[in-house]
Amino acid sequence: MMATAFPKGVTKVHHSSHSAKHNRYRKPLVTKARIQEETPSSRIKAYLSQTKTMPIEYRKPKEDDLSSYDVEIVKVIRSKNVDRLREMFLSGRSMNACNQFGESLVHMVCRRGDLKILKFMIDEAKVSFSIKDDFGRNPFHDACWTPEPNMAMMDLLIASADTSLLLSEDVRGNTPFDYVRREHHKAWNDYLEKHREDILKGLNRA
Repeated sequence: MMATAFPKGVTKVHHSSHSAKHNRYRKPLVTKARIQEETPSSRIKAYLSQTKTMPIEYRKPKEDDLSSYDVEIVKVIRSKNVDRLREMFLSGRSMNACNQFGESLVHMVCRRGDLKILKFMIDEAKVSFSIKDDFGRNPFHDACWTPEPNMAMMDLLIASADTSLLLSEDVRGNTPFDYVRREHHKAWNDYLEKHREDILKGLNRA
């Protein structure tokens, strides 16, 4: 008995005896795993892949950074009291303050999305963004690790920091945009396309 030749791309489906004859064949299902989605992270890599980037020299915490990090300054950050933070800065406190695990005030501000405080840190305190915690995460990681997209925060970072930090991987091998939520991919892709030139301009920024 000759084997039945099935049309290309059609799979035989076995049905019970009471199934309708026209349901004998169906096309293979297209699953999510078979659809290659362009993620914000892959888009960043595509933008920067043809551009020469210098190795990132991360700033090591100084003794003053460690001693400036305490309960009081963390409380000021959490309360968004920029006036008190300015007083602490003018009195000699380091705004590059971090704890023993390398998590800095800048990490905290970016994660919390405090624009007013970040602007103070950039314009007045001149903080460094080339910093990472023990997990290898820089401030861009924290800016992406938020419940909702914070484009205004990203605007400040792209305009002030070395944007090659967007390619930096943490200990899990994740770059900052690997942490944005899947439902926000389109919004971030649109944002990155709009700010492509700004991102390229910020490469290797001192």
